[in-house]
Amino acid sequence: MSTASFYSEDVDVDGHEDDNVIKYCKEFTRNYKEGNINVSTQPIMRRFYDPECDTNLHKEMAQVASVSCLHQCMRAS
Repeated sequence: MSTASFYSEDVDVDGHEDDNVIKYCKEFTRNYKEGNINVSTQPIMRRFYDPECDTNLHKEMAQVASVSCLHQCMRAS
């Protein structure tokens, strides 16, 4: 799922627009390695309508999908 295409806006089911493809895996991998794990950097820690959520629903869904493939439960929780 983390390598699937997510778009910043609606795209036709048979369409593809390189300019609108969202990619977050590298960002989330870097945050995990750096121990930068918080509500701002990890969308699966958020609740619906938290202020840290992206206002673009397409981008927020892409973030959740990307980080869920890398997620490991926090040892301190």
